[in-house]
This record gives sequence, C-alpha cells and structure tokens, in this order.
Amino acid sequence: MKRAAIASLYAALIALLAFAQPLGAANVRLPSLPSRAQLNSPVSTADTSTEHNWLLSLMPAARNMEAPDWVTEGLRAYYRVAADTVENPFRDEPVVIAPTPRAGELNSAPAIMRTDVVALASRYAATSSTIFVGQPPIPWSDVFSTGYPGICDFWVNINAVKALQMSLPAGVYTSATAYVSSSGVHPAIRVDYAPAGAGHYFTWLFDSDTGLVLYQAEWIVLKDDRYAHVVVAEFVSKRYVTLPWTSGVAPSWVVPGTSFSYQGSIRTWSPATGFSLPIPAVLNVEILSADRKWSSVRIQRMFSGAMEDSAIQAHSGTGTLTGGFWIPRTGLLKMEAGDILDAFDPVIGSTVEVAYVGYASYNSPVVTIFEWAEKYKRAWIYRIDDGMLLYWLDEKVVDPSTGTVQRAEWQLIEDRPEEPEVSPTP
Repeated sequence: MKRAAIASLYAALIALLAFAQPLGAANVRLPSLPSRAQLNSPVSTADTSTEHNWLLSLMPAARNMEAPDWVTEGLRAYYRVAADTVENPFRDEPVVIAPTPRAGELNSAPAIMRTDVVALASRYAATSSTIFVGQPPIPWSDVFSTGYPGICDFWVNINAVKALQMSLPAGVYTSATAYVSSSGVHPAIRVDYAPAGAGHYFTWLFDSDTGLVLYQAEWIVLKDDRYAHVVVAEFVSKRYVTLPWTSGVAPSWVVPGTSFSYQGSIRTWSPATGFSLPIPAVLNVEILSADRKWSSVRIQRMFSGAMEDSAIQAHSGTGTLTGGFWIPRTGLLKMEAGDILDAFDPVIGSTVEVAYVGYASYNSPVVTIFEWAEKYKRAWIYRIDDGMLLYWLDEKVVDPSTGTVQRAEWQLIEDRPEEPEVSPTP
C-alpha cells in the first residue's frame, strides 16, 4: 500500500470557494489538505494515501522514526482550512519564500477539519478526518489518510525536521520563527520548498519542540500564470478522547479479502417541497489489509447499477470514535444506554453517546452510537456478537436559507434466516 504522510489536511480545500455545488468533480490533491471533490460533495469520502507527498520526499528518514510521545490513538486535532485564487505572487520574479496568508484572509467558505488518530502501530499510522462547513458546523465529507508513526497527517518526528536543516536539498529553505495559534504562542521551524519546474510552492511550520504541524500552505500556479491557487491549514487545538475499546482488538472476521456491501439511499427534504425521490445506491466494501488493531478497506459506490470509476480507501481502528466498520466486541459489551462517549466537542459543538443497547431484528443484540449537534445528527448501529457495522445514518441541514435537509441511510446486505412457518391457529 502506498502511504502518504501529511496527506489529508489539504484534500478538500480547493473547493472551498464552491462547496455548495453538491457534486463537483475536480480532483486536485495537495499534501495534506482535503480536495475540491470532498468539499463539493456532502456525501463523499476520499482517501489520500496514493497522492504524491512532497514533505515525505524531503524527510524519508521519518519513515523509520517513532511517533512523538504526545501522539496516541484517540488524539483529535482541529485545523482551520481555507482556499482562494489570487494574483500570482511568483510571476514577475521567482520567489522562494512564499507569502503565508491566514485562513481568515482568504475568500473561501469557512471550514474546520477534525482529524482523529485511528490507528498507530510500529510501522503504520492512520487518520480519519471530517470536514465541517458553515456556522454552526455540519459534517460535509470524510477524508482518510495513512502514514508512518514518524510522519503522518499533522505531526512529524522533530528529529526528521532537524536532520533536514542539517542537509538542505535544492529549493529548500528553513528558518526559526514563532507562530501564534488559537492555543497560544509556539516556537517554530519554518520550511519552504519550491520544487524545480513544478509550479508549486510549499510552506510548513512545525512546533520546534513537538513536531506538531502548526501551519501549511501550497501555492499552485495556474495555466493562466497571472493567477495562483492557494490552500491553507492552520492549527486550532488538540485534545484526547478516551475510548472504551482502545485496549480491544479487531473482530476475527476482519481479515484481508473479506467483502460485504451496504444498500442505501440519499434524499433531501425542504419545507417548501417535502421529500425528494430517494437516490438508491450500493457501497461495496473489501478489506485490503488488517492487523489486530486496524484495517484498511476499499469502498466502491454504485448508483442505479453503474459502478463509479474510482474507489477510495477508508480506515477503522481501535482509535476510531465514530464511523468505523467495526468496534472491538469487548468494548461493545461494556456499553449501556446513556453512556457518554464524548460529552462536548468544544470546536464543533457535538456530543457522542450510546443511544440504545438491546435487540434488533432476528434477535441480534446491538449498540447504537449517536453523534449530534445543532444542525446535524449521525448514528451507527453495531452488532455486539461480531462488532460489525450494520447500519448508519447521516442527516444534516445542507441549506440553512431554505431549511433543506439531506438524509443518507445505509444498511448491511446479508443473508437473512428464513422466517419460521407459523401454523394456523386451530
């Protein structure tokens, strides 16, 4: 599997200017921000594992380094992200040290990326990110990324950065600086990179003590070289979420080659028009790789019998709070209705709780996990016997001006036992 550290914070940003267009298809990738497709599509997911990673190419030794001691499963980080098309600052003369606009200075819709460390192993790290747009925030799309313990979405082992400073490749410049985030003032190492002939300019700021990514930007010179596109991610805060299943392991069925499918529908509702006709769809899922604590799957979506051209990868792990395809059975057995898994997300304003523990159809014991905030709600139902995701719901206000709500539901497709024949009452 190809791995891309620092690969999802940029993936959905390029479309911030037009995220309200529901199914945009542009697919420009940046080293760590989300892409246009993610912000354009309120039902999309994306994987950034196969994208070229410029930062990793500068710090290949980070592949063999340990994660910083503050990086653990259950860590959640928040970044403010933005994008804009502006006059090209590199046109008249080559500029190595690029401008560093803040997210609030760019003319794009506001967005927050919330990133969870879902798996951390000796040679593997994976994150799951949700992009939130609007105010109050709603989840717009999900992005997944893989990397190494020493370099992943929002961190780098600081020794890799210091090694880079000692031997600078062509086009790379570093300097000491300070960075002010919502969490305070950070001593920082700034890295600027202008790959020869690429039409790209990168800036990263790392906390010089911890390796936390504080700021990152990419400039892309457009075909009309009077203009350039810039995307920015700036650190907001981080915190740790305690999960009741962190010490558990993946269920026994989580092995490469296992495949399963979900049937679902997507529909909207508005006060003026009522419910739209549902759009039926099928998600085909196959496990590509797995270990005791994590799994990677390929997801391919099919509408009206036609398979989409591209598939994406998604990751589940013992560090996943919501949305994984499985939860360790030992964690599910501990849960009771009313348990609070995350009392309040201070950035998003959401709560995660156990809404129901009991029996579903065919006498299957299940646990329902519910995430909700002012303008959205999400629910996931897991079967206790094997930890498998049976159903999930994603409902959100997609147009506050009209009150339009989008609702997507997905149900596991599986063979059901035949209903027993009931003899007529004499």
